[in-house]
Amino acid sequence: MPVDFKINFKNIHKKSALVIIDGHDTYELKQDDIITIQIASSKAKLIHRVQRNYFEVLNKKLNWGTA
Repeated sequence: MPVDFKINFKNIHKKSALVIIDGHDTYELKQDDIITIQIASSKAKLIHRVQRNYFEVLNKKLNWGTA
C-alpha cells in the first residue's frame, strides 16, 4: 500500500450515520460530513499472548464457518 494512501467517506444521506472504530469509539456523521482514513505517520508496537490465535478470535467473533 502506498505511503500516501487515503480514502474518504461522505454521508450523502439526510439521515445521520454512525462510525464505530474497533467496536469502541462511536461518532455520528451528519449529512455531508466526511471521514478520512489514511496510513498513520508513526508505527504502533503491538503485543499479544502466544496462546491467543488471531484467526480463532475472528472466527468466533464473526461466526465464520457456521452454517
